[in-house]
Amino acid sequence: MFSLFSRSTSSLVGVDIGSTHLKAVMLQQDGSGYRLSLAHAIPMESDSPLVAMSRLKSLLPKGATRAAAAVSGATVMTKVITMDATLSDEELETQIEIEADNLIPYPLDEVNLDFEPVANAAEAGPMEVLLSACRREDVQSRVDALAEAGLVTEVVDVEGYALGRAQALLEDGQQGDVALVEVGACKSLLAINQGGETRFVREVSLARGGADGQMPWVDQLAQQLQRSIQIYLGGAEGRRVERVVVCGHQPEPLAPLLQVRLGLPCECARVKCMEGMDLIEPAQFLLAAGLAMREAP
Repeated sequence: MFSLFSRSTSSLVGVDIGSTHLKAVMLQQDGSGYRLSLAHAIPMESDSPLVAMSRLKSLLPKGATRAAAAVSGATVMTKVITMDATLSDEELETQIEIEADNLIPYPLDEVNLDFEPVANAAEAGPMEVLLSACRREDVQSRVDALAEAGLVTEVVDVEGYALGRAQALLEDGQQGDVALVEVGACKSLLAINQGGETRFVREVSLARGGADGQMPWVDQLAQQLQRSIQIYLGGAEGRRVERVVVCGHQPEPLAPLLQVRLGLPCECARVKCMEGMDLIEPAQFLLAAGLAMREAP
């Protein structure tokens, strides 16, 4: 099985393949944690990312050969299930495959399947496990695209969970229990974190409005976000959302518009960067940074 949650120890290039841009990120660690050390946004000249991937190859430093990408939408199935924490790895994998066979509407030999604990599991008792599956052909399309940039795909993640992971790269004032919203040209992503773990993800299929359609689009986006946040809050006691952090394309003008409609503090993502980096809209790289974070402890 090609793992959706592979792990390794050397530097990863996080590659976010969007509908209008290809974004690539590398990270570097200093005394306060991880920061962006390299970031490129390359326009997509057609529906295929191959031309942009070829250009990316010329921009990456020598030795940058390992990459992480992500899948999303209808191609991905995720579910949090409860398992016995006392199971061995082999027993857990067997039980996961049984659960997956009941949940996934495809033969298991047609999907890439993986799982990981949602939080640090106790030594005994129940633990929550995130089960993720994706059609093999969709995973392979990411592998083939990254190969055009001379990159070997070591991680294929789920976009919503990569976005949630990227909270660790935000400034201190944007930690805590937050809803992360990544706004793209054709869709938006919502990831809600509590206690440092991503507890809820949702994709909003809504094309961004132009100058004439900006306000109706913002109204529709806010309605869908509000509905999703209410679903999350109503799912269990003790859940809360302290603020909304907006990233993606041009989040600064969008944040105050969403704040009025959601009734929650909304801010543009403030991404930690290495000193001397001069980035336009660093918040647009947050999802790619979450992919590069897969190797971080």
